[in-house]
Amino acid sequence: MLFEAARANNWAEAFTTLDASPDLINVVEPDNSAFNTLLHLAARTGAKLEIIKELINRGALRSIRIAFDQKPLDFAINEGHEHLFSSLKVPNQRGIDPSFISQVKDEFLNLFYKDSRIRSEIIFRPPQLEPLLEIDNPIRFVMWRFLGEAKYWIKKDEAGKPKLYLFTGSRFVEGSTRTYEISPEGSKRIR
Repeated sequence: MLFEAARANNWAEAFTTLDASPDLINVVEPDNSAFNTLLHLAARTGAKLEIIKELINRGALRSIRIAFDQKPLDFAINEGHEHLFSSLKVPNQRGIDPSFISQVKDEFLNLFYKDSRIRSEIIFRPPQLEPLLEIDNPIRFVMWRFLGEAKYWIKKDEAGKPKLYLFTGSRFVEGSTRTYEISPEGSKRIR
C-alpha cells in the first residue's frame, strides 16, 4: 500500500502509512527488481521539493544505493529534475573521511559472510556502509532465512580515528555472537 500510494503520487496517503509505521522509511519496494526506496521513487518521478524534504526529515537516507548502484541523486540527475539536486546530495554528518569506507569495506564483507555462514552469492544486496556517514545509530541487517542478524556502526576512538564495528549472531544459537573492530590496518575480534 505504501509504494502503491507513492507511485500514484498520493504522498498524503504514503505519509499516513509512515505515521503509523515510521520504520518503513528506508524499506525497499517489494516485488521490484530495482529495490527502490521511497526516496529513490520520489527522485525518479521528480516529486515536489516539499515531498523530498519531508522524506528526509522522516529519516530517508540519501546514501542508499539500490540494485543498479544508484542513489536518489543519480535518478534526479538522469531524469533532469534539477530542483532536487541540492536536497539529494549525501551529507557527511559524521565528519568521517569517505575514503575510510573504501579502506574497510572488503574486510567488513569478508567477516560478514564468514560469520553469517552464508555465501556471498546468496545475498543480492550486501550490507551498505555509506549510510554510516549519514547517521549515528547502528544499521541492522536481518537474515531471516538464516535466523541471524548483523549490526554495524562507526565509532571514533580516543584519538579521533574511525573504527567500524560488526556484530553478528543468532538469537537461537548459543555462543554464535561475535563483535569485530575493523580499521584500515585490519580487524580483530573483540567479543
